[in-house]
Amino acid sequence: MGGGGGTGRKTLRAKFPDGERPRQLRSYEFVVDPAYRIELATTDTSRYKELKQKLEAGLSYYPVSMGKSEYLASIEYHDEKTPEPVLSEEAVDIESAVPSGGANVVPSSEKIYRERVPGYLTADSEGRQTTGFIDYTFTATDSVTLQSSVKGCARIADRTVVFC
Repeated sequence: MGGGGGTGRKTLRAKFPDGERPRQLRSYEFVVDPAYRIELATTDTSRYKELKQKLEAGLSYYPVSMGKSEYLASIEYHDEKTPEPVLSEEAVDIESAVPSGGANVVPSSEKIYRERVPGYLTADSEGRQTTGFIDYTFTATDSVTLQSSVKGCARIADRTVVFC
């Protein structure tokens, strides 16, 4: 960086990139109009009741964002559904992200993505700390085909999903 202008005491002293050196351009990518559906299954009755009340009221513990505080999201509650377990030795099409551990994904013409996300957290006086990760497999537009159903595979309404 080079400088120019006043002394910096009572006048502005500006800094600007050195025009002799190549500058690095920063590119940004944005997901436009993302939509996610989160299915949740729990056996903790008190946590379930608390969560249901918040969802019905459109509330959350933290501002809901898409990874950055500037990209706020909204929550729409779609009521309760009873999951029906899927047990199959045949290929199963999954309309959700699939935890990769133990899942045998059948290759397809659709590009298959894998993403590692924090899966296990502990809370202490400093805040939340990640203690473990979960790898998820998904596609952009198509379902993920598994060689056979995996633990947590369930049918909800007209969709087959996997719970961790």
